[in-house]
Amino acid sequence: MNKLLKTICIWGIFFLNFNFIFAQAFFKDGIFYQTIDEERVIVVKNPNEGYYGEINIPKEVSILGKEKNFKVVGIKYNAFSNCPNLISIDMKNCNISVLPEFLFFNCINLKNVQFPISLKSIGSNSFVNCNNISVLQIPDGVEIVDDFAFSECHNLEAVYLPDSLKYLGQGAFKNCDKLTNIALSKNLEFIEESCFENCRSLKHVFFGDKVKKIGKFAFKNCTRLENTDFPPSLETIRLSAFARCDNMTEICLPENIKELSSTSFGYCFGIEKIIFKGQRPPKKFAYDAFIYPDSPFPELRRLEIIIPEGAIKNFKGKIESKIKNRSCFLKEENEIVLYP
Repeated sequence: MNKLLKTICIWGIFFLNFNFIFAQAFFKDGIFYQTIDEERVIVVKNPNEGYYGEINIPKEVSILGKEKNFKVVGIKYNAFSNCPNLISIDMKNCNISVLPEFLFFNCINLKNVQFPISLKSIGSNSFVNCNNISVLQIPDGVEIVDDFAFSECHNLEAVYLPDSLKYLGQGAFKNCDKLTNIALSKNLEFIEESCFENCRSLKHVFFGDKVKKIGKFAFKNCTRLENTDFPPSLETIRLSAFARCDNMTEICLPENIKELSSTSFGYCFGIEKIIFKGQRPPKKFAYDAFIYPDSPFPELRRLEIIIPEGAIKNFKGKIESKIKNRSCFLKEENEIVLYP
């Protein structure tokens, strides 16, 4: 009998909690909430007409019949996705550390975004195709901007990244056509695949001092990208990382560079000078790292390759073969060479 009574009590507690959790979905001040326990709620998708206009997510919210307020601690996956009439979202007052994936996906008229001060991570695809955003101020403390987080934001012109950022995901700003300048976090070590691919207005990139690898296609088709100062920490430039960056005229490769992959600077017609700071060529040096078409157009002048003094023996015959379909000449620093 005691065992049966105990079982009934356990199930009774379970159903009370079940009813509490699922009976406490509520709507207030234009926002749908869902309780997760007796103290906290999360923002969920509007099941009716979606969200529109200006939304301000508070730090706490009250429920009719409850004495104390509930803390707003999260937002559910894709809660605001496909809301074409959403204009502004203010999250600065709520205690949220993670913005989940696809959160504002395809909010084509979203213009103003204020992030939570407590934010640590921005999920993958969270702002894809938010075409009305022009400026982003990502707060200090954010460590992760995940894959494709801001891709296809075609009117995005300026982004401010905090030095707390440790991971900038694959395709994070891919196809952001109007982005002009980017200063990367001082703590960022890897630029992931396609991170800024097809950012055709991008002119200046400022790398932090810890960058070791630039992933494949990272800056491919950034046709306005100008000469860039690579940090001494850089070791690897992967497949087509700077392919078709036609506005670059000079490349200065740091002493620690160990790998230049296939077409890493392929079809960069504007390049006239390549400077190697190391005493030896990279250990992994693709045969077509600086490839050009069989019939170059427009006609290109000879490519100047500059190496440190006294390093000619280490480079001679090992560099010229990597410049495909374009004439070049090798010289040491401060050496005067006359050529036609």
